[in-house]
Amino acid sequence: MFSRKAAILSLLVLSLFAREPLQKMEEEVFKANINTLLVFTSQDGLNTGRYHFNSIGMTMDVMHLPFLYHLPTHGSYNYFILGNAGYSRVYLIEPNDESLLTHDNHVQTYTAGLGGGIRYFYNLHLSFLGGVEIIYSRAGISVKPKDPLGDALEDLFNANYNDNVTYKLMARMKYENRYKRYRPYCVLDLDAFDTKSSFTFKSLSQFKSQSSVLTLSTGIESPSLQNFGKNYLTLEGYYHYNRLFGTIKDIVKFNDYNNVGAVLYYYTPGTPDFASRFFFEVNSVFSYGLEGYNAGVGFSMNF
Repeated sequence: MFSRKAAILSLLVLSLFAREPLQKMEEEVFKANINTLLVFTSQDGLNTGRYHFNSIGMTMDVMHLPFLYHLPTHGSYNYFILGNAGYSRVYLIEPNDESLLTHDNHVQTYTAGLGGGIRYFYNLHLSFLGGVEIIYSRAGISVKPKDPLGDALEDLFNANYNDNVTYKLMARMKYENRYKRYRPYCVLDLDAFDTKSSFTFKSLSQFKSQSSVLTLSTGIESPSLQNFGKNYLTLEGYYHYNRLFGTIKDIVKFNDYNNVGAVLYYYTPGTPDFASRFFFEVNSVFSYGLEGYNAGVGFSMNF
């Protein structure tokens, strides 16, 4: 008889690859798996991380490469283009002999997205942003058979991946200021996700969120810490409070989580022309039922 952890992940696997129409519960588990990857890969640069969902006995490894480019500002408005590519691997925290999924036998998901939106500057300190992103995802299982069960899984799931499209709607309100050369800020974000089996404009117009996350962020960036000619270093510290809604909170078994992190910026006002600054970021994630970390590198485009 399977353990409780194996039973949960068995449902996840079956929801990914069932050849007959999925039952409602299985569909929700499957959609939550994709939405979980998208919710937990929200950093601004190339990043990698690991999350332990202790309440359900799962580990998720993620890699994520986002893209954001703001077009030139005209008056109080400017448009932006965004995209992403991501990868996740899900397996049991403590696999045992009864487990369907281990570090070698794991569910993996690939994502790629493209979208855009508009930002409005109410004044020098307050701005509002809204946009939509369409994200393609492909999920499957990687199996290294060691016994008859592994052989059976390989026969059943070999080259069998499930393709889906997720619509992401986003909204942001940001306030930033200056105080004695420091730059404090506060941000309120809302991201909502709707996963479908295929892309149609009709399904986009009938958006109905399965999972969403509301994030309140506060942080402060220091004045220049070290100068290198025209270039210089600054340091930012931040805290994020994240509240989950919809199917995702029912799957991960917690309602909210926290991020605490730091970013080291290297500003380059001279060269190269394509980037205004480079950064290195680390953060930890914690909640009842969740612990993890992320580390990322990237750059901000000149615009």
